[in-house]
This record gives sequence, C-alpha cells and structure tokens, in this order.
Amino acid sequence: GDGDGDGDGVSNEDGDGDGVGDGVGMAAGGNTVRGGNNTNCGRMASHLDRPVGWTLSVSVGRPVRFNLGRPPEPRGMYANYAAHKAAEGQHAPGIDLVLRSGDALLFRGHAVFHAVDGFADDGEGEEAVG
Repeated sequence: GDGDGDGDGVSNEDGDGDGVGDGVGMAAGGNTVRGGNNTNCGRMASHLDRPVGWTLSVSVGRPVRFNLGRPPEPRGMYANYAAHKAAEGQHAPGIDLVLRSGDALLFRGHAVFHAVDGFADDGEGEEAVG
C-alpha cells in the first residue's frame, strides 16, 4: 500500500503531519516517499514511456535530479522495453537536470530515455529547467 489509504501506490505524506507530499513516489512495488530507508525513494529507473506522443513532466515539491538520454541498466526492469524505438544517439551518462517545484519539461517520452535519480540537495545543479 501507499500509506495514505487511496491505493494509488503514491504516498501523499512526507512525515511532517500536514498530509501534503513533497516528492516523487514509485507506483510499482509499493515504493513510496515515506521512509528514509527506502532505496527507491524519489527514484525512477531509466525507461521509455508507451508511445502516446509528447510527455509533459511537471515537478511539484522537492527538487529532483532528472536524467535524459541514459539507456536503462542492462539487467534493469526496463532494459528491453521498446529499446528499438529509442531515438538514436542516446548513451550514458545522458544529460542531468535539476527540476524544482513548478518546473515543466516537455519531451518525446516514448523515444527519449528518462529517469529520476533521487532528490537534489538545495543549491545542487544550477542547470535547472525553468
């Protein structure tokens, strides 16, 4: 479960008691933002989206490290999903950005590998999109 009772797999709580979340949750496997001991907290492995056109990502809450263009790990859960549809020229390490609350990113999610690599510390990465 997600800990907030709505069953969506994403916690709306950040532990401060106000009921407002402040980060990214993972819908798969019950990984949520709630605990500091959760290795997936604020992370989403590099992947491609299903082919639906443009992807609009809007950041709400804590700043996160976002990566564009880094293919999935060879043994990762997304290693083989639609890799043949990826845009050419993508390779590690990709491009790292810090997305802060209110930032928006529009890209072709079905063709551009993308990941969330965790929460960014305040002041980290002056290359924020915005």
